Order: sequence, then structure tokens, then C-alpha cells
Amino acid sequence: MARCSHLVSACAGALVAGGLMFAIGLAPAPQGDGGLKPKADAPKIPAPQDPGQPGVVPIPPELAAAMEFMQPGPEHAWLARKVGAWTAAGKMWSDPDAAPMEFNGTNTYRMILGGRYLVEELKSEMMGQPFEAMGITAFDRQAKKFQIAWLDTMGTAITEGSGTRSADGKVLTITMRMFDPMAGKEITMRGVETTTSDDSFTYEMFGPAPAGGEMKVMQLVYTRVKGA
Repeated sequence: MARCSHLVSACAGALVAGGLMFAIGLAPAPQGDGGLKPKADAPKIPAPQDPGQPGVVPIPPELAAAMEFMQPGPEHAWLARKVGAWTAAGKMWSDPDAAPMEFNGTNTYRMILGGRYLVEELKSEMMGQPFEAMGITAFDRQAKKFQIAWLDTMGTAITEGSGTRSADGKVLTITMRMFDPMAGKEITMRGVETTTSDDSFTYEMFGPAPAGGEMKVMQLVYTRVKGA
């Protein structure tokens, strides 16, 4: 079902993009015979004219709205503040009463596709083994929600989630569904990112506790690498 929805979204996006390109004159005019030279007797369709600007094809209101929707907004600028290199000091808990496992890592952030998506790449070590991960964060202007996709070397699936930012812009909370191989079922996880300064933030992940309820399973303290 997820693949179907992605396919429908892709088709719809292609149709809108094609309409926009044709409207602003970036796409070739359609021709008969599958793109071959049109027949000599084919009717000629005059291009619509804007009375105020001769020769300019006006953009319909619905396409103008779609073009505006495609543009990055202030939420994307908020994501872009993280661009650069960071160090990460982490802790992991398997039991709320046990001592955490500590680890360190490095992160790099970059914006892609015209400042629309934030890409994160993490390198660290988990349980004596190299660990790598990649995340993509987006802001869906229609749903008014942040979205994440997370991939790492401790699994073979893509974890997806969505959430919102606090009114003061300092706390981003994301709810995710992921498969827990030890429990043999899907579980709900909650990630909370808190900005502490321009050069530091924390990330906490919460999941099901052994005795029920919720417990902190991970904490990361990020520090920006100056000059990177």
C-alpha cells in the first residue's frame, strides 16, 4: 500500500510539473504522431496571450498555487541551520535501572534539492562494531508536519515518522513506527530534539519499557564543529 501511495504521488507530481513546464514555456509543444513532425493539414492552435504582456502565456491560478507550494518556507530555513559538521556524545539504555552504554560519533548535515530536504549522515561505533546511518528530514507544507526517513546498519528497513515543532521553535517531536526484532513486533518510538544553543542540541528517543509505559532508550548531545 505504501508503494502504491508513493506511485500515485509521483504520478501526480509529474502531471503538475509537466503542466508548470508547459505553462511557463519550458516544455515542447505537443506534436502529432508521437512527437514526429505534425501533418501539413494539422490545425494550428494559437498560444494564449496576456493583454498586458504580448507573447507571454499566462499561468492559471491553480498552477501558480502549485508553484508557490513547491517553494521552501521558514521551516526549511530552520532545518538548514544545522548544515555543517557536528560531534555526538551518546548513551543507550536497554533497562531503565541499568547503566547506559556510551558511545561517540560524528554527524554531517547538508540541504539538498534547492533547500527542501535536510540530509544527515552519522558515523559511530555500536557494541564494538562500526555503525552508520542516514536520515532525511522534510517539512510538508500541506500537512504542516515534519517528516523523517531513517536508515542504518542495524537493520534493513526504512523507519518513517512525522511530528511537529513547539511554538518557540526549540523542540521538535517525532513519532515513529518501527520493527523491534527482539519483541518480534512493531513498536512506537518517540524522538525529541531540543535546541540548546546555536551550536548545540540534544536528541532523546523514548520507547516501551520492560515493565510497561515508556522509557528513555537513547540520548545524543550534539556539538557543532567550528569552522567545518
